[in-house]
Amino acid sequence: MNLKKLSATIFACVFFAQLTSAQSNSSSLSNGNGGFGGILYDISPMMGTTGIVQGGGGAYLRNNFFIGGYGMGLVTNHYKALNYKHPDDNSVNGWNYGGDPVQFSYGGLWLGKIFPLKNELSLSASGMFGWGSAGWKPVMSDRRRQKLYRIEENIFVMQPRVVATYQPLRWMRLEAGLSYRAVFTSNKQFLDVSGPGAPRFRNFFESGDFSAPSFSFGIMFGAF
Repeated sequence: MNLKKLSATIFACVFFAQLTSAQSNSSSLSNGNGGFGGILYDISPMMGTTGIVQGGGGAYLRNNFFIGGYGMGLVTNHYKALNYKHPDDNSVNGWNYGGDPVQFSYGGLWLGKIFPLKNELSLSASGMFGWGSAGWKPVMSDRRRQKLYRIEENIFVMQPRVVATYQPLRWMRLEAGLSYRAVFTSNKQFLDVSGPGAPRFRNFFESGDFSAPSFSFGIMFGAF
């Protein structure tokens, strides 16, 4: 999922939520019916450093249960230095990905339940189930080599999420809590014709590169 697709997903989610909110009458603004959409953030360990994943989501809300969609993408730079030589590359040394930031984005289904507490406070428990890709898009002057060394490995993501929410306005909620991002890679194998043991098949990413507990927060707009 590239940046354009991610942006389109976020826009669609927020638009859908605002549309359902507009269709709710004034009596349903505070009884768990309507819709919402907004911006989401996750802060978590990522390949040995701290990573920030940003995105957005939106959902239809009925009797405090909600279902919708979301999209997320890595906004901080993280590196994994690997040497690789594609079998169709005629150069001597292949390519080292140490200077190329890892691309990581995903999106999918978001569903959960809101538990009202008192006044403007509530808890929200949800699950995010998404798919996307991880890889590199190296910058090269040779377009042919750039295509050979562009890596995209499919991923599947499951993320249980529990946040506390505060509603300062009838149409806005602030949320913060914890989640765990479990990432499953496809273990796609790439033929490497350089280095010890070459030629050999190898994969570039493991689940542990991206799976981690996260501090999650966001801001939502709509009818709650």
